[in-house]
Amino acid sequence: MFPEKQKPSKGIRQGDSLSPYIFLLVVEVLSKLINDVVERGQLFGFQVVENCSIISHLQFSDDTLIFIDAGVEEVRRLLIILAVFETIIGLKLNLEKSTMISVGEDVVIEVLSRELGCKTEKLPFIYLGMPIGKHWHSTSVWEYVLIKMEQKLATWKKRKLNKAGILIIIKSCLASLPIYYLSLFHLSLSVEKKIVQIMRNFLWGAAEGKGN
Repeated sequence: MFPEKQKPSKGIRQGDSLSPYIFLLVVEVLSKLINDVVERGQLFGFQVVENCSIISHLQFSDDTLIFIDAGVEEVRRLLIILAVFETIIGLKLNLEKSTMISVGEDVVIEVLSRELGCKTEKLPFIYLGMPIGKHWHSTSVWEYVLIKMEQKLATWKKRKLNKAGILIIIKSCLASLPIYYLSLFHLSLSVEKKIVQIMRNFLWGAAEGKGN
């Protein structure tokens, strides 16, 4: 005799340690569906270098980026994939929360987005705090970092801190912001001087009581 099949009556709470694992199991189904269609030549991603692997999609945390050609046929094939995915997992996808971004095909982006039923956005756009689409040598992207550093310091300048506390803030908070951006953008000498100046002013200004 086999025990009666148990049916869950409640879902997993937000923040549960099992949530990331279950999410990975679910999106693996979508990844497999996309890979199968790409192998059959019915969906095209992009190649960074000629004769290298085709990148059709990327997944990070709870985000999925799908790369397709700017054509109605490819969008319709993607819709079929998403419909099959919905049927398999038993969940309804909300495409109105999704965004279609054009890379050099601004003329047809509105038509394709209506076909898919999603929003549109243009390069550059902010993703995970990074301005995606900006030139890697651009200095304007560092303005955000400088503003963010000043905003963080605004709250700490009102407190009395000893020298050790000031150094901890500089190393743990201020220094981490430009390091994150350095993974994608080149740091010019002029921007580096501004960042060092902000840290130096906070170090000596707070220590002498000028920022309190």
